Amino acid sequence: MNYKTYYPKRNHLLDRYIPFGFNAAFNNPWFDRAETEKGFTPRVDVAETETAFELHVALPGMEKEQIKVEVKDGLLTISGERKQITEEKTKFRSIETRYGSFSRSFRLGETANAASISAEFKNGILLATIPKKEIETKTKNVVEVR
Repeated sequence: MNYKTYYPKRNHLLDRYIPFGFNAAFNNPWFDRAETEKGFTPRVDVAETETAFELHVALPGMEKEQIKVEVKDGLLTISGERKQITEEKTKFRSIETRYGSFSRSFRLGETANAASISAEFKNGILLATIPKKEIETKTKNVVEVR
């Protein structure tokens, strides 16, 4: 099925502004439903402070027991599974929330202190704090030129 047969030309003034109706979006064969079966990829914001790196991982609707944070061989891996809650009384027309398992990995650099990583889950956001190693400042001996 191609685009033209799926979205037939209509004689409507708004067609150039609204290419298809509201319901057509849900019946679109290219609508990204396959990702729901595979799982999802949570969004991550990375921040850097003077003393640490922070990963803000968006995991709405999850409990901290569903999340696993692991450090191995210089790799920080955040994984888990968000299960879909099904209620018999509610029939969803469309579900945009992604469910299933996920895994995100981050290579820790030389400045990261892997032994002191901490994680806190609050209001659907996992905050993983990766402290920086204290870098030894090498003192330079300045020699006066005569």
